[in-house]
Amino acid sequence: MLGKEKGIFIKTSPKNDASRRTITVPDQVISYLREYKIAQKPNSKNIVIPGIKNELMYNSVINKIMKGDIARIGVPPITPHDLRHTHATYLLSPVPFGLAQGIKAVSERLGHAQTSTTLNTYTHVLPNMQESLADVLNTAINL
Repeated sequence: MLGKEKGIFIKTSPKNDASRRTITVPDQVISYLREYKIAQKPNSKNIVIPGIKNELMYNSVINKIMKGDIARIGVPPITPHDLRHTHATYLLSPVPFGLAQGIKAVSERLGHAQTSTTLNTYTHVLPNMQESLADVLNTAINL
């Protein structure tokens, strides 16, 4: 369902029930955000990272900021949504390429109703991952 406020369409409900969720983040992230919030100028909506005029920051603004920062430092382009792909892939990929976390936990973190969505959409074979799997199998078989 979409609502219209000040000429802007705002999504008022998530895609599915699984999309409405609470996620945990590392303690270091919580500490950083607390420090950032304490140091920042107060805003009317108490937003940690506000946009123009202390309103919500829209995806297009985040994309524009990232694009400028990335161009300035000269690294390959990446979008906020690409960061989501990277996060999911890193969580699911086996050690030493990732954290080898379970599909169910990662799927819930991403807000997917089905684990198949996570597997089909957000996992990408990283370079040398197949070689790593072969090495693990060789060790396990002890050949």
